[in-house]
Amino acid sequence: MQVGALISIVILAALATDLVVPILPVIQRELATSAGNAQLLISVFLASYALGQIPCGVAADRIGRLPVLYLALSVFFVGSIVCIFAGSINSLFIGRFIQGLGAAGTAVMSRALARDLRSGHELAKLLALYVAVLATLPILGPAIGAWLGAAISWQSVFTLISAAVLLSIALCMIGLREPGRQKLSADAGHDGFLNTLRQFSASRQSVWASLLLGFGFFGFMAILSGFGNVIVDVYKRPAIDVGRILSTAMLFFVGGSVLSRMKVSTVGEFTLIKYGAYIFLFATLLNIAVLALQPVPMSWFLAGVTCYMFGLGLLFPNTTAVALAPLPHIAGLASSLLGTVQISFAFTGSALAASLYNDDLNHIAIPLIIAGLGVFLLYLRRFNYQER
Repeated sequence: MQVGALISIVILAALATDLVVPILPVIQRELATSAGNAQLLISVFLASYALGQIPCGVAADRIGRLPVLYLALSVFFVGSIVCIFAGSINSLFIGRFIQGLGAAGTAVMSRALARDLRSGHELAKLLALYVAVLATLPILGPAIGAWLGAAISWQSVFTLISAAVLLSIALCMIGLREPGRQKLSADAGHDGFLNTLRQFSASRQSVWASLLLGFGFFGFMAILSGFGNVIVDVYKRPAIDVGRILSTAMLFFVGGSVLSRMKVSTVGEFTLIKYGAYIFLFATLLNIAVLALQPVPMSWFLAGVTCYMFGLGLLFPNTTAVALAPLPHIAGLASSLLGTVQISFAFTGSALAASLYNDDLNHIAIPLIIAGLGVFLLYLRRFNYQER
């Protein structure tokens, strides 16, 4: 039940993106707004998601994990209700901003509780399970979101998200207790934010792994924010196909995360990060070809996306484990700083994709090239950062 409760809070932020991406064209049409504004619904969510991470981490180290978790879930629920009753794009922006603040708390607590409960390869395995679930959601989520948007309404997507938050609250009340090691984290929290920030910054391994993860999510959110418009506007497919095609691409994310969970005990986190970095390099070459040769068949575009997703499936759990491993005494703040880096990069990638949109593939290919090069070049500096 404990793992089930943890999984229930892990998936909420993913639901708020995976279910929403395929209904962006529907929202654009029904609220009479632009494609750029519709894509900003992802960026607004990510902005507040990033802003809320550090306050949640500080609070978790001071007052405990569960009070912060339940407050975050309540805020997430309120934001979802605002989205359901939004009558304009501006009111929908407000709801998405509130949702993001709540999602920040759930994300920080999921990582901090994992660090409290596991260490070493066992932590990497639990995080790989997180990623496997998160990778499965983009397979099912876009298809479900697209169907709800087409068959019922875009509001029904936010109704489903609200129900998921309520279910998560119930599971957490049954399955979670305040971790026994919380006293250590609370003592660290009272040292003050600047002191703990210095501790995080002094860990070269944590900084290196956080930046790797950040670049990975830079490209990931560019894909999510722009994928629907590529399928509908560039390849002239109906909106309901967005979910099915994106779900197929996300199978490669699942494959990477499953491989990571299977192999981490035998080859270790750093070796899996190496594999991920070289796959990112290959994805970069594919996306350079797409950028240079467009218009290209959809299969070419999807080849660059799926290769990127497979590399991210390897990178995500292992960079997270490597970043958190040296800092068990400030797990809450370390988790929030890691999340802030991750989501700040993700927001930038999403915003860049929205700003580059022009009925072509540039708004996805360019961010993926930047992200792939960033990951690979950082990996080449691994010997400067790995703590042995």
